[in-house]
Amino acid sequence: MIILQQTTVLWRASGAMVNAARSHQTALHMAALKQHDGVARLLVDFGADVYIENKSGLRPSSLVPNHHSLYHFLCRCESTHQNLIYSVYYYVIFLHLVIS
Repeated sequence: MIILQQTTVLWRASGAMVNAARSHQTALHMAALKQHDGVARLLVDFGADVYIENKSGLRPSSLVPNHHSLYHFLCRCESTHQNLIYSVYYYVIFLHLVIS
């Protein structure tokens, strides 16, 4: 836990790009593949894209066994993010109708 706290401080100070890919794999893909729950959660907290696909077309959630807690976390993030997009979309449509 102390290492994660230190990493958080370093990332905030450096402005790290959490969605940067190396060999078509993001850090979130690698954390998912290695089932590093804490690292994956930290990456998501820093804005890692849960929808980004690797060169095989797989999202990070696809790289984790479906019985693992990280799989459920990533699926919740995907669902929450999608619901947020729809909410903003419908709110913009509503505002457009009200203003028109």
